[in-house]
Amino acid sequence: MKILKALALFLIALFVVKAQQDPRAVNVIKAVKKKINSLSDLEAQFSYQIKMRGKKDFKPITKNGSIRMKQGNKYRIDLPSQAIYCDGKTVWNFLKDDEEVNISNYDPEESMSIQKIFSVFDQKMKVRYDGEHYINGQKTRLITFFPYSSKEDYFKILVWVNSNNLPVKMEIWNRNGSVVTYTLKSIKTNIGISDQVFVFDKSKYPDVEVNDLR
Repeated sequence: MKILKALALFLIALFVVKAQQDPRAVNVIKAVKKKINSLSDLEAQFSYQIKMRGKKDFKPITKNGSIRMKQGNKYRIDLPSQAIYCDGKTVWNFLKDDEEVNISNYDPEESMSIQKIFSVFDQKMKVRYDGEHYINGQKTRLITFFPYSSKEDYFKILVWVNSNNLPVKMEIWNRNGSVVTYTLKSIKTNIGISDQVFVFDKSKYPDVEVNDLR
């Protein structure tokens, strides 16, 4: 479930910032929050990569997948070897290689909601506007976040926001030397995703072992 927690980290609307911050950054943050709060659903492709600074022998770890989300705490994450479904009450963790699905109750602390998408953190951070940049051919605005506490595992987070006020890339710079990058592509919003998308259909996988952990 680590990637789920990581996505919950990436996936941000509720920026909480102090007064006397960079006003340009604060304005972008407010626009993102307004945009996210207006969404009924969202669909996107994503990539997740881990690199180590200063370690040339470290091979970057990369994963690609897709995510769909809908109001009512509904979400679905599809990866090459795993799929996670949640209809707001039940979570199905489908392990494709093992041909098994684990069923558990929805836990708001461990799971996601559309309000968490594109979230950096729900705590106060220093923010700075770092200009315009192009990501995959689209113009974005870069906002850099700095934690007030030196005890955090990370020392800065970079978020690129597109012209539609949706974050499309984030980098987490950790004190252990790792840099974790999340990138969203082909973002579609308010497209009327069916509720059935968020329910695991056992009839499509008759040979899958079901482990009900509720």
